[in-house]
Amino acid sequence: MKGINPLIASVLLIAFTVAVGGIISLWLTSFSKVMTSKAESTSIASSECAGAYFDIITVNDDNVATNGLLIAVRNSGAPNSTISSIADDVGDVNSSVGISLSLGEAKKVLLNGSSVASASKVFITGLCISSGGQTQPITGSCIKGESCWPT
Repeated sequence: MKGINPLIASVLLIAFTVAVGGIISLWLTSFSKVMTSKAESTSIASSECAGAYFDIITVNDDNVATNGLLIAVRNSGAPNSTISSIADDVGDVNSSVGISLSLGEAKKVLLNGSSVASASKVFITGLCISSGGQTQPITGSCIKGESCWPT
């Protein structure tokens, strides 16, 4: 029995190596395109939300409710945002707010159980929602003595 000619065996090995290299090259090209696309969408979301924050305009005692702070807040810099919680420095927290604000929009929110006399700082936390649906946390605060706090 005779074996394969060494020249034909060498040509077959080279052809097989080139074919495997081509397959790996195609896979690597498509993989890098997918990863680049994902990185690009994440960076777009990051840039849209880069300067976003909640601007607390005023903090006042709510005369209508029994006990609480009425806080006027504006979405500054986010395409869209959602307020997820409001808290003060004495432990009063409203964590089920869920108020949506578009860019530049202002709304009033209530922090039950708090008052201008007892609290000296309020915090608002939420999410910036980019046009691609990506979310990033954003915050805002007002400290007694700042222009947002009543004298």
